[in-house]
Amino acid sequence: MILLNLPKIMIICLLCTIIIECLVSFILRVKSKKDYLNIILVNILTNPLVVSISVLIQVTQGIKIKNIVSERNDPNTIPRKNLMKKIRNMAFRYADVCVFQTEDAKEYFPEIVQTKGVIIENPINISQLPDVIDLRIRDNIILSVGRIVPQKNFLLLIQAWELIEKQYPDYVVHIYGDKTYRDGLFASQLQAYIDQKELNDRVVLKGFSSDIYSIMNNSALYVSSSDFEGMSNTMIEAMAMGMPAIVTDCPIGGARMVIRDGHNGVLTRVGDKEAMAMAISSLLSDSDRRVELGKEADVEAALKPVLENTKIFGVNLYEVGMADKVCGYFKELIAGKGAVRATLKKYVS
Repeated sequence: MILLNLPKIMIICLLCTIIIECLVSFILRVKSKKDYLNIILVNILTNPLVVSISVLIQVTQGIKIKNIVSERNDPNTIPRKNLMKKIRNMAFRYADVCVFQTEDAKEYFPEIVQTKGVIIENPINISQLPDVIDLRIRDNIILSVGRIVPQKNFLLLIQAWELIEKQYPDYVVHIYGDKTYRDGLFASQLQAYIDQKELNDRVVLKGFSSDIYSIMNNSALYVSSSDFEGMSNTMIEAMAMGMPAIVTDCPIGGARMVIRDGHNGVLTRVGDKEAMAMAISSLLSDSDRRVELGKEADVEAALKPVLENTKIFGVNLYEVGMADKVCGYFKELIAGKGAVRATLKKYVS
């Protein structure tokens, strides 16, 4: 039986999801009789397995709710277990709309899924960013941001920096991100490598920060060394704040959707420390080039053509009218009582 092979926390999450689905489904059925809008249930729970099973439960129980599911990573790699992939793939077949961050992610799935797929890149609210500091007066910090997990491959960045760090004694690498993966084991392994190579003064694992915009605004260069990504939020944020960016051209294609290599950033091969070292060195040795790339890092212009053409159920959800109706409906749900309110309130402002 599938449940017996799952961790206890996963089983608890799954059982809670089934209960929540039943409550939400009841409310939606009552609401749909009074509302002329098609009711859309967006799977807002973050665990992919829980989301997938919730969709399948609705299908098998004949619950008439429109489901929007979203792939946020590289579907070739995540989830890692084949059983989990099969559950995810089946759920996508039965969903009404499938949202992807890139064309490559969409093309992973069979045609039946692709025909109901839309591309929506990660959003960024430009108005929430601080006033950008001139790149020429920022600190000599090479910045990388992300959870300290194998996917981010920070070891690649450290090894690339190790090849050239003596040429740039005034610069330091700062890596920001949560260190708790596997009880901090992976972060400890990275720190052990830094200690062994005597790079403590040149590479610092800074941990999580709630003020990452200020840190970006005072850093000279952004580097992402991931082995795979959906679409990196921190890449988009760094570029929006005028940072020249060096990013691995990794699956599932998010970086190359935003970065035009050599024009508004630099793409390097996945896992190639020499190529990354060369890219870092070329920008550190040419301040004018860094400033030029920073000025060209216009994320909004790069993504606008795709955003304007995105439709779900034949409607452009970026139109203010529809957005207001959808948000208003969820706010009505939150105004209720009990488990539904407690659950949904966490996800809707």
